[in-house]
Amino acid sequence: MKFIVFTISYLLLRLPVLNAQAEGNLWFCCTNSVVDFSGARPVLAIPPPSQPNIWINSFPGLWPETEGAAMSVSDAGGNLLFFVKVQNMPNNGILGPLYPAMPKIFSRNGYSMPNSDINANWENPSEYPLIVPHPGNKLLYYVFYTRNGSLQYAIVDMSLNNGLGDVAPGQKDVALTGEGTISGTKLTTVRGCNGTWLVLRSHIANQYLSYRIDREGLHTTPVISECGQWPINDYNVVAIADGINWRVGYPGGRLVASTDGTQLAAGCRRGIELYDFEQCSGMVKNPRTIDTLPFFGLCFSPDGSRLYASQIYPLPHYGQQGQVYQFDMTQKRPDAITASKTLILSNEVMACYNPILGCYCDTMSSHITDLRLGPDGKIYMSNTKRYCAANVPVYPPTPPTTYHALHVIHNPDNLGLACNPEMEYLRLNTPFFMTNGGDYAKRLSYLPHTLHGPAATVDTLRGNTYLKHACFAETFPLQAPENSSCIQWDDGSTERERVVSQPGTYWLNYYNACTYTTDTFKVQFISLPLLSEWYYACPGSGQIVVQQPQESTLTYNYTLYADSMLIATALSSKGYRFHNLDTGKYLLHISTEHCDTLLTISIMGLPLPEVITEPVDTLIAYGDTIQLQASGAVYYLWEPELWLSDVTIAHPLAWPRRQARFRVIGRNEYGCYDTAFVNVRIDYTMPDLVPNAFSPNGDGLNDVFRVAGLSYQKVTFFQVYNRYGQALYQSDNENPAWDGTFKGQPCDAGTYYYHIGLSYPDGSVKVLKGDLLLLR
Repeated sequence: MKFIVFTISYLLLRLPVLNAQAEGNLWFCCTNSVVDFSGARPVLAIPPPSQPNIWINSFPGLWPETEGAAMSVSDAGGNLLFFVKVQNMPNNGILGPLYPAMPKIFSRNGYSMPNSDINANWENPSEYPLIVPHPGNKLLYYVFYTRNGSLQYAIVDMSLNNGLGDVAPGQKDVALTGEGTISGTKLTTVRGCNGTWLVLRSHIANQYLSYRIDREGLHTTPVISECGQWPINDYNVVAIADGINWRVGYPGGRLVASTDGTQLAAGCRRGIELYDFEQCSGMVKNPRTIDTLPFFGLCFSPDGSRLYASQIYPLPHYGQQGQVYQFDMTQKRPDAITASKTLILSNEVMACYNPILGCYCDTMSSHITDLRLGPDGKIYMSNTKRYCAANVPVYPPTPPTTYHALHVIHNPDNLGLACNPEMEYLRLNTPFFMTNGGDYAKRLSYLPHTLHGPAATVDTLRGNTYLKHACFAETFPLQAPENSSCIQWDDGSTERERVVSQPGTYWLNYYNACTYTTDTFKVQFISLPLLSEWYYACPGSGQIVVQQPQESTLTYNYTLYADSMLIATALSSKGYRFHNLDTGKYLLHISTEHCDTLLTISIMGLPLPEVITEPVDTLIAYGDTIQLQASGAVYYLWEPELWLSDVTIAHPLAWPRRQARFRVIGRNEYGCYDTAFVNVRIDYTMPDLVPNAFSPNGDGLNDVFRVAGLSYQKVTFFQVYNRYGQALYQSDNENPAWDGTFKGQPCDAGTYYYHIGLSYPDGSVKVLKGDLLLLR
């Protein structure tokens, strides 16, 4: 049965933000106070008269001051199961001899368990016990504690001692680390995947140690994270206020985890260091500093968007003032998180009046130490004060009865003062003071560690299949998702990026939060067509040759630009040739269905020959031959080939029969060419003498009448007439001649008439007419 002050609306009004159930609804803390979160508002739990020993040990009604924090665990209904508590009394305390160090593990009836004399000392009041439920057995609980810098544990079995629970035989003071190896204040639990991680700071190395607790139990081999930016000792001690200065004080500074288990924060002498936490592997990663002043208590808001930190700030005359700051964790860069630092609340400061000196000469301490997220989703902080002696006047006046209280932040996810802080939200039991040199000394008060309920369940997803095209590259990077962790590729590599150089199917296993996923990557390499980046060519004859990659059947789209102007396009699966290009720069866009790229190609000009011909223009008689001459090149080619002796030499012979324009193409040793011309005109003037008399007497001289001096002319008609107009002779032979007869009979001497037509090579026709004297 559970005993609290208020029991109405216990199940209806509580807000179980941290725990799915009510295992952490009782807080044992703060000068023997027990805070119950079962109702709408936390209240103090009071032991019933029937069980006066509950939460103390064998001294009913007396609640001595306790150094350090206690830890309790309840069942799913919020009923107390057992609690762990240590009481170390100062030797000079008036009740010290009456209260030796108490047993540390107590049943729900307030009496120590039979086998609970665990060997814990908690010599540093900042250290505290931790209780972790066994994920695989709801009757077993791990109790972790420290001794001389060694982490130890005991297992509480609730089936023992008639259901009141006891430490299991042989499961007590089991050491996980050697003495002096760990920092007892930097110890926390973190929600893992299918389990809980126990994370602590090494005292001898720049390391964090993570112990996995899952359904199989505690794994005693830690995951070691080499992590931290500061000297080792800066993690083991914290600076406290001493007057107006900071000085190194007792070991302290908390290590806390965000509710979702993805972030850690450590309060250190150098400031606050943040980390990323892999819930699947237990690795602590990515250290970064967000403040350079010492902080003690830390706490994340429920959604992890804010971080709250307590500081014991130095005041004049050796006093200290408790302050709490907020950091905005939604900022991505550490310097931006630092810049978001906002003061949320400060404890009041009181001054003591010294009647001998007649002045207010001392400022008293007013501490805020631990911060913890309550089951109701609010952040609570312990508030301790050091008052003047009772017989010394105090200004401002204080109530004659002093008390302690919990401050609260009602809406911790809100930014700035919208988080709604409230001071002295819950009054706690009045402490039992011990005299020390005439003053009352107040020990620091600490809040219990967060009790984690069931761990996050691992979901398994098949993941996605990605078709990746390695576009025109020899290698291709495959990327794990940004928020993934515990990455493992099919080749065993664990880096976030894997570079592949061959086509094929690749697999990736990873966690995202606590979801285990397998992604498949099907990689296809698309080769870039082969071409040269630089080309040399003669102007106007440049070419860009694109060769299809071997064994590629893809269709490539080619688009060529020059000075932003489209030159040509082509769609081909066999390569392509762009030709007749001028010198200059070109942009070639190559694309496929999935890839594209833009290449810059330059065509550089080669030296040109300068061909000179001689003569350039000339006139020759029809039928004559002329020698053409060319110079300035290495190789020549003349055209037209007709009427040329050799078209491949520099000086061919030409005999054109009509006007001709000869062209010569001269090429140099680079293959570049120049063109020159020779214009040959023809003179068709030819002798065509017609005699005006002939004597056909057989003496061999002028025996026939013909046109004399014919060369390239042709006779188209040849006619001779008498004076009566009678045709005596006519012929269309090429070389006709009249012998002075008509029908075989000699014609009389006398005058006759001729009519002759001549055609010339240029196609012109000349008609000759005249009279002819026939002599006998």
